[in-house]
This record gives sequence, structure tokens and C-alpha cells, in this order.
Amino acid sequence: MKKSKILVLALTLLGTSTSLAQSFKAEISAIEEAGLYKILLPSELRAASAQNFDFLRLNDSAKVEQPYLIMDASDRQFASYESIEIIEQIIYSDSLSRYIISRPTGLNSSLVLKLANTEIDKEISIYGSDNKEDWFGLIENQRLNISASSSPVIEKSVSLPLSNYAYLKIEIDNRKSAPIDLKKFGFYTNQYIPSALLPLQEIGWELKEVNEEKITRINFSSLDVHQIDATAFEISNAYYLRPASLIETRTRETKRGNENYETVLYRFNLSASSQNYFTFTNLALAEFHIDIENSDNPPLEITNINFYQKPKYLVAYLEAGKNYHLDIDLSRKRPQYDLGNFISDKLHSLKDAKIISMNAVKTEVNLDAKADAEESFFQSKLFMWLAIIIGGMLISYIAFGLLKDMGKE
Repeated sequence: MKKSKILVLALTLLGTSTSLAQSFKAEISAIEEAGLYKILLPSELRAASAQNFDFLRLNDSAKVEQPYLIMDASDRQFASYESIEIIEQIIYSDSLSRYIISRPTGLNSSLVLKLANTEIDKEISIYGSDNKEDWFGLIENQRLNISASSSPVIEKSVSLPLSNYAYLKIEIDNRKSAPIDLKKFGFYTNQYIPSALLPLQEIGWELKEVNEEKITRINFSSLDVHQIDATAFEISNAYYLRPASLIETRTRETKRGNENYETVLYRFNLSASSQNYFTFTNLALAEFHIDIENSDNPPLEITNINFYQKPKYLVAYLEAGKNYHLDIDLSRKRPQYDLGNFISDKLHSLKDAKIISMNAVKTEVNLDAKADAEESFFQSKLFMWLAIIIGGMLISYIAFGLLKDMGKE
């Protein structure tokens, strides 16, 4: 009878609805002034959340949940004005103002005039030449549509037809009004600055030569799954061009059981003529390898391999004098906050706070509540097989004892 109770207990343990689980907590630096703050999320915290920020919560010292927003440090694009040197200039106050400029390679569709603020409108004609002697018409008697501005200098853009003349002659008609004070000619170029990437120090690597396949295999591993947005190779060889593949080993179920197979996620070329810097999209792994095809060449001398993440920030309104912390619970669903309706994408205008400490904590978790969590430990195959094995061992032991007792009787 006693062992029967133990058997019931073992079965109950297999179906228990509560257990101890590990969560994550991070403390935020002191807040001295109330306002909107951005907090850089470290790679360890991102890994602890399984790259899913729905599991994240921001609380104050009274354990009151605070609204937040997750934002990327977006790439920036802006235009810069490039001035063009005037190589000849002559002004006839009663007829025209004439300017000759050397056409830069970046000037394509629009010529931008900067002139002193005025209400006097003008007509402009533009000609092209390759020798400054023979001129051919591009624009004739086009109105500039000048109107006064609150700024002392105004800009007027003139669209140019597609051409490749080495020189441009600009004539502005002065027959109906006095000359205007033209400061400079120029054009705008678009500049693109990608957001600064953060180095990932948590990924280790080991290199080995697979001579029979004529490849160099580099195995990478980390304790957690990390989002990888870019990698850079440092190679000391002088001349090389080698195909490379980033490969993940996966497992699938077949009729004969589980089997491992390899899938190529990215292909790229390592080249002496490039920086060997490569970007990825939606790549989050803990273990993978890169195969470099050497053919009949000697292996590359790889001195270092770096990985990078695009930064992510938590944005929230924080009050002075209060203490705040972040915690992660994989049973949570996505929060719904009003804050996103009031935040622009200009991170540079926000105050800075930072995470000053992080640690894992053990908490009692309701497994029934965790049923909706994505990829939690208690839903994993590992937990299922551990439960089956341990439960099976307990049941076998107790059953064997019962049979033994029955034999004695």
C-alpha cells in the first residue's frame, strides 16, 4: 500500500503544474531628471529573451509595470550640398550675367543656385560645351520663380536634361531688372550612414582543415542564441578569392528516427580585393559553421573573425529618484501600451540611461500559464524526454517492488 502511494506520487510529479524556472533581471542606472530615456539592450539580455521582447517588462521599485517601446537605431540618410567652382564670371547690368562652371561628375539632374534674398524674378538659360568655345543649348529662358524668404540666402533648383558636357554656361537675363546677387552654384548628394554595430563577444570559434574535401571548416558556438547582423574576417594572405558558406546543422524526424542534416543559410566570397564584411538578415544561432572552399590553394591565414549586432533600445518615460529594473518571463504575451503613439524615430533627442547589472533568478512558475509561451523549456523535447525517463524509472522501480511483495505473499 505504501508503495502504491509512492507510485501515485510519481505519476503526479510527472503531471505537476508548477516548478522552479530561471528568469532574468536587470537593474537600470539612477534617474536624475524625469523624461523620455533610451536604454541600450545588451546582447546577454537579448539572448535571455530569445530575441522576443514580448517577454520583457519594465517595473519600478514598487513593482508597478511601466510602458516601454523597443526601437532600432535606424540607418540615416541625408543630403549634403556640394559647391561648384565658378571658372569665369561677367555681369552686364543692362543685359545679362554670365557664369561658366566645370561640370563635376556628381552633377546629374539638378543645378542648385544660392542667391541673396530677393523678390526680383529672373529667366535663366544654360548651355553645354566640351571646349568652352562651341556651346549647345540645354535650357532657354526658363523662369526661376524667385520669391522672398525669411532667410538671407535662398535656393533655387534648375532641372537639367541628361548630358555629359564638360562645361556649363549659365546666363541670367538682366534686361528687365537689376542683376541678382548670386552666391554660388552647387548640387546635393545623398549620404547614407548605417547605424553603428555592436561587437558580439560571446561567440567563440575553432578552425580545422578538412584536407580530403579541400575545405577549411570554422566551427562557431555560444552558450545562448544570439542575433547576428554582420561578420568581418581578418585575413593576412595577399591574393585570394574563396567561396564560403554559412551552414547550420539541423535535426528532422524520419521513419527510422531523428537524423541530422545541413542547410546552407548564406553564401559569400572571401576576397583580397574587399573588406570581407558581410551582413545577414534574421540570423539567430548558437551553433553553426562556415566552410571555405580552397580548391588546390593553401588554406587562408585567418587571424580573427568578428560578429556584430544592430543595437536595440528600450524607450520609456522615467521619473527622477525612482529605481527601475527589467525582467524577463517567457510565459508573457505582447504588452499593449499607449507610448508608441507619442514617440518619434529620432533616438538622438532622448536622454540616456543604461543597464548596470544583470542576473538570473529562480522563480516559481505556473506551467499551465506557460502553455502559451514560445519555445519555453517546459515545452521542449528535452523536458518531455527527461520527464518520461525519470517517470519511467520510478514506475519500473515501484512496480518491481510490488511484484516482489506479491511473490512473497
